[in-house]
Amino acid sequence: MVAESKDAGLRMIPFAQDSLIAICSTKHPLAARRSVSLELLAQERFVDLTPERALRRLVDSIFHKTKLNRDSVYELSDVSMMLQFVANDLGVAIVPSELARSWARTSRLHFLPITASGVRLPKWRIVVVVMPSRRDTPGKTIVDHFLEVLSEHPAETALRKVDRQPNA
Repeated sequence: MVAESKDAGLRMIPFAQDSLIAICSTKHPLAARRSVSLELLAQERFVDLTPERALRRLVDSIFHKTKLNRDSVYELSDVSMMLQFVANDLGVAIVPSELARSWARTSRLHFLPITASGVRLPKWRIVVVVMPSRRDTPGKTIVDHFLEVLSEHPAETALRKVDRQPNA
């Protein structure tokens, strides 16, 4: 399914989506839990990405929408560094579940489904944004062919694999 954007004819091709989960160190008190409420998470110290990063904006919007405040004690531009800070028990974070799963096997991370009373948590979504074709380019480019294949066969198998975690 290809969607038209409001921005000058840009097309957005959905590629993948994933549920958001909380992560903490295996030494953190939350590691004894099987899930965590958004309200309880708001009381924790957060390791976040910098404000211009899409994941940070999504997490900020969740707390804004639920009128919960949180304490962002570290802001990092690198996801890998953010996960290392959390693994070293410097705070908690909210990330796409597949990212946490890939790190949980090799580090000291514990992941928790998030429950949110009365609010449906958004999904982390990846889309390919395509500019309109230029009229001065004859025929289809290799990129056009690739995007056609992508739009016909989005990462459906990856979606099923990644999106096993139910949203609260």
